[in-house]
This record gives sequence, C-alpha cells and structure tokens, in this order.
Amino acid sequence: NTSFVNPRMAEMLGYNVEEMLGRPLFSFMDEAGVEVCKRNLERRRQGIREQHDFQFLRKDGSRLHASLEASPVYDDEGHYAGSLAGVQDITERVKAEARLRESEEKYRDLVEKISDVIYTLDLDGRITYVSPAVESCLGYSPAQLVGRSFGEFIAPEDLARVTRPAFVIQGKND
Repeated sequence: NTSFVNPRMAEMLGYNVEEMLGRPLFSFMDEAGVEVCKRNLERRRQGIREQHDFQFLRKDGSRLHASLEASPVYDDEGHYAGSLAGVQDITERVKAEARLRESEEKYRDLVEKISDVIYTLDLDGRITYVSPAVESCLGYSPAQLVGRSFGEFIAPEDLARVTRPAFVIQGKND
C-alpha cells in the first residue's frame, strides 16, 4: 500500500496526495504492469537497487511512461520494509521516440522500394548503406558492397573527377 507520495507524483498521475495514500501500488497500473511490478518488488526484497522504465496508469486511464530509480527500504532491525522509487516522467520522450521510429520506417520503406540506387558513405569513402536497387543496376547485393570503398566502383578514368572536392576555397593571394 502507498504510505507516502509527494505532490509531483500525485500530479503526474492525475490524483491529489490524499487520494493515493493507502491505496495498493497495483491500483496505478494495468495487469501487465502488475506482473512486472511483482518481479521488481521481489528484486527489492533481495536488496537489489536499480533503474528501469515502467508504465503507470493515470486516473483518466492514459499512460504515464516513467523512469524509476528504485531502492529497498529496511526497518530499524534491518528487515525489508518496502521500496522507495524516484520517478521521472518520460512520456514525451517515449512518444518522440515512437514518432522517430515511424518516420525511419517510412523512409526505409521508401528507400528500399525506389528504383534509384541510394547509398551512404563514411568519411573514408566506404559504403555504409546501399539500397536494394543496386542489385538490378550493378548486379551486387547490398551485403556485397557495405564496407567496401566507393572508389572500387568508379571507372579509373573518372576517379579523379569524382573524388575531387566539389568546390575549393581560395585564399586572398590565389
């Protein structure tokens, strides 16, 4: 049961402090959260202190994504008496990460279906990514090209032109 909650935690969950005091910890989570919490509480009983992410249910039923720093609490005789957790709301970060993953999936889907060859190089000119279209254009699978030098695939007579800088900054006396 909840024996202490600070005003910020109550606010994050949409309650006031009085509404939360005395309530079972499990009343602030769904069934999957209860199972995770039971395992985590057992780890506290074993004396394990750790940081982990967790989802709580707010009073309105929406989810609060949180990062917890949880520690066991002991009574005066050294017996396990409960757990104390510092909680940070990471809901916006989790939503931003989900939007980023969705955007990356759309980009990857586009790049992998386009008929043009799209590639990326590292600063040493080594291929770090090449789209599947390379197979129909050059006969190589992407796996055969990743890690190889881009220069290997340029005709010798074109190599100097392709590898020279696109522009040169000239000094005052040039």
